[in-house]
Amino acid sequence: MKRDADLLTAILNKIEESKDSWVSLGFDLFPGHSRQSILHHMELHIDKQHIITHGEVAQGDSGDVYPVKVRMTWAGHDWLEKSR
Repeated sequence: MKRDADLLTAILNKIEESKDSWVSLGFDLFPGHSRQSILHHMELHIDKQHIITHGEVAQGDSGDVYPVKVRMTWAGHDWLEKSR
């Protein structure tokens, strides 16, 4: 799967826009992107320690597994600032 810088940025923007530090991100927040693509890009952020997960993972109707809550780290804030 190809890396999509716009989707990576959109994920962190949604977290930053939230009033809470722990955020639930739904697939509907990223129209035009498949569930698999969104999950892959969230995993890339986790790999780079831009976001961390909290709690259990949930399984969607399609069998996709995703984190229930995520929080942006210092590194994630730094990456988002540099992407602007």
